[in-house]
Amino acid sequence: MNVFVTTCADILQARSTMALIRSIYGTTTTPTHIYVSHDNSDIIQKHLIAPLQNLVKSQFFDLSLFIVSFHVISVPKDFNSQKEQLCSLSRVFLDNEHPNIDYGIYIDNSYLVRKDLKNMYNYLQSFTETTIAAMVWESESATKTNMYTSGNYEGSFYQPNGLNSDVMLIDFGKWRKFGLSQYIRSYHGHPHVLDQEIFNVYFQGHQNQVLRLPCTWNVRMNTGCDKELFQSSIVRGDGYKWGNLDKDMATYLGVSK
Repeated sequence: MNVFVTTCADILQARSTMALIRSIYGTTTTPTHIYVSHDNSDIIQKHLIAPLQNLVKSQFFDLSLFIVSFHVISVPKDFNSQKEQLCSLSRVFLDNEHPNIDYGIYIDNSYLVRKDLKNMYNYLQSFTETTIAAMVWESESATKTNMYTSGNYEGSFYQPNGLNSDVMLIDFGKWRKFGLSQYIRSYHGHPHVLDQEIFNVYFQGHQNQVLRLPCTWNVRMNTGCDKELFQSSIVRGDGYKWGNLDKDMATYLGVSK
């Protein structure tokens, strides 16, 4: 099972990425390879890569079950050269960074995993011959206004409630077959569009290429999925503000397997 995460020069991102990786290890029963894309900054080297390498040396991880590898972010120079957008944009070029991988799960570094990701992988069985990716809506109901449905958003978005790309199950074979990266590189729409907005624009025009996941695979505050907190499989880290998660803290931080 392949899992992708991106992190850039920020201590909070480094620590969040560490917590995410440990939460995956604490819940997985399937051989898992985590690919960490990073900006090669001193902060990430010091606060993420070195500590993880020390955990490997100390045999904290069962290496027959769990591998972590590091890759410097590779965003095509002709697309965007703004340093502050590297992390944001790297996820739209995952197929470019990993050309030999067919399937995987992308998880933003602000999340924590509560249940075995193999259950999310099982949704690949629901993919059709046109499905590129699976993700949740930005909000679960029309009663929950979000950045897209507030009336102030200027660009196009996936109807009716927008898509959230913080967590994605991806078929890279279809991604390449249908030319998603080529579409992204040639996009000339709204000038301030970033990664999630690009996915919204694309899938609004190709709705048969995206599968809606149950919201428990990407639980965030105020999305209409709040009631599903205790059934959540992947939860945004700020979910701690909801309280009652202390009993899972050991698993989140990798204290116990």
